[in-house]
Amino acid sequence: METRDLRLDFLRGYFVFVMTINHLGTFPAWTRPLTGGNKLWVSAAEGFIMISGLVLGVLYRQRVAQKGWRWSTRQIGWRAWHLYLLGAVGQLILATGDYLMRLLWERPSPLPTNYWHLLEGALLHTRYDFVYVDLLPLYAILLPLGLAAVYFLRYGKWKLVIAASFLLWYMTRTDPTALKLLRIGFNPLSWQFPFILNVTIGYYRQEIGEWWGKRPFPRLTSALLISSSLAWLTISYQVTFHDLWPGIDWSLINRILFDKLSVAPGRIILAFWIFAGIYELVNRCWKIWQRLLSWLMLPLGQEALIAYLVQGFMSYFISRLPGYPFPEHDPVIMGFIHLGAVLFVWEVTRLIARLLENPRFNRLSNIPTFALKTSSKTNA
Repeated sequence: METRDLRLDFLRGYFVFVMTINHLGTFPAWTRPLTGGNKLWVSAAEGFIMISGLVLGVLYRQRVAQKGWRWSTRQIGWRAWHLYLLGAVGQLILATGDYLMRLLWERPSPLPTNYWHLLEGALLHTRYDFVYVDLLPLYAILLPLGLAAVYFLRYGKWKLVIAASFLLWYMTRTDPTALKLLRIGFNPLSWQFPFILNVTIGYYRQEIGEWWGKRPFPRLTSALLISSSLAWLTISYQVTFHDLWPGIDWSLINRILFDKLSVAPGRIILAFWIFAGIYELVNRCWKIWQRLLSWLMLPLGQEALIAYLVQGFMSYFISRLPGYPFPEHDPVIMGFIHLGAVLFVWEVTRLIARLLENPRFNRLSNIPTFALKTSSKTNA
């Protein structure tokens, strides 16, 4: 039986919170310790990818067994296609906005002067990438890869799945342009590695959970996992913003171990380590988190795709305001503006979600609402 794992929804909502503030930028602000300013050794993007892989592995282990491969392939195919279209339309809207601002107000832009070239590049994701919506075409590629992994996992071929995923990731480490069909900031062959690893973990989640539940000294191991994860985040923050250990060439280490675009090996290891620690922290203190922040995080996490689109368009429009990124601003005031932006995304996301659930809206439109809904159903 499928039930929502609210802990995953909560974490995904927190990643939307982080992404909203980091995409808005305009640091310094007192909110930077809460988000890392998108400059730490891990980011919200890894969390998004890992939860998506985990959920896919759990869900499609059940759904393939219950409904078969034809149904599962059709569902994943349609969702991937609609995510690609959403990303393409988003790219086109944002590119058109920049095109018009250059045409009407002579705002500098690298876009082509021929609008048809702009249209082609946006719809095919071959150029003019906007970071505010580039997760969508990435997911359009990752979802079919995840279902292919489930196919082999059903036959116990988890070693083959991990080895093949590792080879694709290693290929991009040696040649970043290898098989890069779409010009988006997230190289699919790089980011498929943490995604597929989490599909595998999700597929075997019940077995892994039973093993973890039988571990010796459960309280001690939980405390060590949580404290070490928070320690890594603290070290990353201190190195990035406070020049911790200045005698070390961190620029070289960051490029080799923690580069985000290439999903460097150190970044993958820390992403798994920190995500496991944060999940354990949420799990151990779940009642407290529910009372304090579930009103904010759960709607953002359960409607994460809608929230992602809302924050993306909001960040785009704010970044085009005159004077952005507003130098000489007050960091205290800017921190509250960040929180206001999160609340704006939260409220608009809830309004859109209610609209999509309205039967009258569904009758008036042919929009497949499942393409905008984010499933987090897992075995709790």
